[in-house]
Amino acid sequence: MVIFLLMSSIIIWNSCGIGGRDKKSCVRYLVKNFSLDILGILEAKLENINDCTINSIWGRHSRDWYAVPSLGFSRGILCIWNPASFCVSNCSVAMNGRILHIEGPLSRFNLECMVSFVYAPNDGLLKKEVWNYLASFKNSVSKPWCLAGDFNETLSPSDRKGSSRISSFMITVII
Repeated sequence: MVIFLLMSSIIIWNSCGIGGRDKKSCVRYLVKNFSLDILGILEAKLENINDCTINSIWGRHSRDWYAVPSLGFSRGILCIWNPASFCVSNCSVAMNGRILHIEGPLSRFNLECMVSFVYAPNDGLLKKEVWNYLASFKNSVSKPWCLAGDFNETLSPSDRKGSSRISSFMITVII
């Protein structure tokens, strides 16, 4: 299990499949002990998601959710949030289900914001399309924006095996 971002009350997790009992138990522990406002689960690998599924993941705590279903046994983005602390006013999906945007006020900080969950492909050309979209999209965002996910990229050359290149597309989004 790898947690990619822990920022106050937002956790983004590439679960590599959230269907197992141990992973659901882990999420319930996080919800209970860290008062989560927003949870993004990447690579959820769930095609059919309903309230029963969400209860088994989040527990019986107050929640709303939006899901981009998996395609077979790959991909899928699931976002669950506490409506008392984050009131989602808009959800949108981009790049054929590889990006999920949610926006609304984060009441804990009295902050209108946007959170985008990204699950980028491994394929270089498809990944380039995601980066081009994000580079263009950032110009349309006028509120604080949390961009998080599995970009299938490395920031530091020392993190790569067999290559020292940093994607120029990643740099255009960061800068």
